[in-house]
Amino acid sequence: MDLVVANQGGNDLSILLGNGNGTFQPQRTIATGVSPNSVAVADVNGDGIPDLVLASGYGHTNGTVGVFLGNGNGTFQTQQTFAVGPDPSSVYVADVSGDGRPDIIVANHNSVGVGVLLGNSAGSFTGQTYAILPVADTINGTSGNDTITLQRNPDGTDIDWTLGSSAGQLPANDPAGLTVNGNGGNDTINLDYTNGNPVPNALHLNGTFTINNFQGTNPLAGTTLDIGKSTVFISYSSSDPIAAIQGYLKSGYNSGGWNGTPTATTGVITSLSAQTNPNHNTAIGYADSADGQGVNATPNTIELKYTLYGDANLDAQVNSADLQILVFSLNRPGAWDQGDFNYDGQVNSADLQALLFTLNTSLGSQAATMAVAATPAAAPPTATNSARSGSSTNLMPAIQKTGSSNPIVQRPAKAASRKRR
Repeated sequence: MDLVVANQGGNDLSILLGNGNGTFQPQRTIATGVSPNSVAVADVNGDGIPDLVLASGYGHTNGTVGVFLGNGNGTFQTQQTFAVGPDPSSVYVADVSGDGRPDIIVANHNSVGVGVLLGNSAGSFTGQTYAILPVADTINGTSGNDTITLQRNPDGTDIDWTLGSSAGQLPANDPAGLTVNGNGGNDTINLDYTNGNPVPNALHLNGTFTINNFQGTNPLAGTTLDIGKSTVFISYSSSDPIAAIQGYLKSGYNSGGWNGTPTATTGVITSLSAQTNPNHNTAIGYADSADGQGVNATPNTIELKYTLYGDANLDAQVNSADLQILVFSLNRPGAWDQGDFNYDGQVNSADLQALLFTLNTSLGSQAATMAVAATPAAAPPTATNSARSGSSTNLMPAIQKTGSSNPIVQRPAKAASRKRR
């Protein structure tokens, strides 16, 4: 028996041939790749002579496996190298594919992965990296701009995620879904469709995000996208998904309950924060950069923002600027940034009533709005449910046509003197 040692600091291998009596000849060294950390002895080419397999690159980004084919006399041929994952710490040889040929398995210390090199008859190898991931359904970002990648794993049962050197997975149909907590900056979520739809059953976002690479005409079918109190930009390239996004919002809105559920043919965009808000005065506003309104200035994106009903320009407050936007589109088809606050595609008196309910308030001062609605309604107030909550139906302003095409909006004096409960 002989000894083979990987010398991490020397970038070489030591070979000590045995004398058969428990003593060994002086070492001979063979140059290797940088920082060799583990060596295995196996006949990888099937010629009956032991060969050496070495993992190099411990502590480095570029890891390799070196294969030294034996000559049968204690010497070896020049190494063949094969790329593996970063930071390889251990190597093992076994037939993992069941074809009768030895394969090489490498543990990558800091990349949470295993590299598998499948053996060929001549002692060469083809590589594939497998991720060994913990089950983790929550991603906590850093204070900077993070990049998160979602990918369905090859067997289709789990969603794998990576954030820098961190990684995890969760069942694709887990009802709790995946929660991403951004702690600062604008975090990017990249969707990788290599193995199918990478979006989990539910995706809960807390922060500011840009989601890249939604694919297909119905990318959220069967999925709940819960944005909480977030701002989310849906990025697109050639095909604008605004029609699908509007459908998801309408389904999630569910007549003001914000408790819509997805089906096999449609998804929902919702906000748990809007659903549980006792004031029922918050919703998800949206603006397509391509709609000409100028509200969303980020090209080729649809902005989704948790905000107040009536906040047409998505600045987290409702004021005369939003009222002007609404009256310009009144009694016409429109989107949120034109005054459609109940997702029915029309700007009408119901939307006007919703705006008046939050007029002159901001998202950060909702306590004042709470005093207005003693019995909050489940949906934005109309003339009927405003009366039920104790406010006057005279909140509907007088709209008088002048000689121009722009109506003049006047708030009646009675509304100004209305007492808060």
